Amino acid sequence: MSAAEVWVHPSGTCVYLSTIADRVYAIDVTDVTHPKIVDSMMTNARIVNDVMTTEDGKYGVFSREGASDRKNGIVVFDASNPCHPKPVSEYTQTVSGGVHSSYVYKGYAYITDDATGSMRVIDIQDPQHPKEVARWQTEQTEAGRYLHDIMVVDGLAYLAYWNDGLVILDVGNGMKGGSPTNPQLVSQFKYDLNAVYARVWQLFGQGFVRGTHTAWRQGRYVFVGDEVYAAHPYKGLQDGNNLTFGRLHVIDVSDITKPREVAWYEPTDGGVHNVWVVGDTLYPRQLSGRRAGGRYLRGVEGRSAARRARNELDSDGRFAGASAGAVCVGGGCSGRQYLRDGYQYGTLDPENGAKAATHSVVRACKQREWLSTYASST
Repeated sequence: MSAAEVWVHPSGTCVYLSTIADRVYAIDVTDVTHPKIVDSMMTNARIVNDVMTTEDGKYGVFSREGASDRKNGIVVFDASNPCHPKPVSEYTQTVSGGVHSSYVYKGYAYITDDATGSMRVIDIQDPQHPKEVARWQTEQTEAGRYLHDIMVVDGLAYLAYWNDGLVILDVGNGMKGGSPTNPQLVSQFKYDLNAVYARVWQLFGQGFVRGTHTAWRQGRYVFVGDEVYAAHPYKGLQDGNNLTFGRLHVIDVSDITKPREVAWYEPTDGGVHNVWVVGDTLYPRQLSGRRAGGRYLRGVEGRSAARRARNELDSDGRFAGASAGAVCVGGGCSGRQYLRDGYQYGTLDPENGAKAATHSVVRACKQREWLSTYASST
């Protein structure tokens, strides 16, 4: 089984695991050392990508793609009994082409529409009768329009808009008079994807797929991840993932009307696919390469170390043949406190970047998502 996303119920007793298949698993984590599947919700879909509950945990939403009857959309479920969720309704009318991502915020589900590349806002305050109350989209271009991911924080929606970069909307914050029923554009950060990934074209040929894949707001920054696939023959998902690239952009939104990139991070053996931030630690989910899985970056407040070439590491985690001072970061320079092989580090703030690097600790780590490990073994 291939897992997609995981969501912890606000009660902390169960988590929901969506799949690249037709169901969502409910996993009891009362004893976190012995998680166990206790229930599931089946649906007509080939991919259930996103799952999330309301803030009070009473209801939830999961997305659907690839339904056999072509009625995709979203499913609303009753989560009042956290470990035994039950579907209560669905919404398909305007999103039958598929919903890849969804985000639940204060009684509304903000969802992507695969068919039109638009954002749809679905009122789920009456869970038995969900209804669309708004639609927003960028202008259509020759490159096409596709919305991949959405996050809503403090009444502002952050949209990862593939060819159109990061788009920020007022959906209730009030700064632009926006509301869930009347989203209003606040700002946009668009960058030249072809220029950023010119080397992919050079290495593998014309026709590579690339786009703004995910956006995460934390503090005064938005962390934006790209997804890039080389134009190269491959068979199956595994071979395809071995040809992924992707940069993490750090966007300063102190002035949210004028977002600006202040740093970037990019692994050299795979792309940044998704991110999760807790406190000052960012967890990038990487696709491809010998380190596919999880990594974590400390000191994510827009700081990056200077870019270094890849080298072999000795048993102590240092660059082989280099002095400790040449590669060491953080106090004491012991154990893992070295820049690791397989990373590139960059800063758009040369004056402060070098100073910030001395206070950063960057580590490579194996994927430790016990949920995925557990699910794949059952």
